[in-house]
Amino acid sequence: MDFPKYSSVEDILEDVVALRPKGGSAYGYCSAMAYKLIAEDNSLTTIDTLFDKLDSVTEVLLFEKPTMATIHNAKILIVDDVRKLISESDIDNIKISMIKRANLF
Repeated sequence: MDFPKYSSVEDILEDVVALRPKGGSAYGYCSAMAYKLIAEDNSLTTIDTLFDKLDSVTEVLLFEKPTMATIHNAKILIVDDVRKLISESDIDNIKISMIKRANLF
């Protein structure tokens, strides 16, 4: 399955709001790519700002498709699991871990 190559979180959210992704896998991919793009954002320099942005994007994704299991799965595997590493890691290692996890989607 070919998925679009996104360059911004805003483009992803626009597609999700417009219900353009087709099928559960596409929504999981959109979620993972949104999280990856957030992790790659160099303007997010603290753990708090990083997770604030992740949480706000998750809120939009789940508002649009609250029962989509793949959005929940991406959140758990990428955001929630990495959130557990906060006490052990700095911002750069957290971002690297998020990007690696997102690339698995």
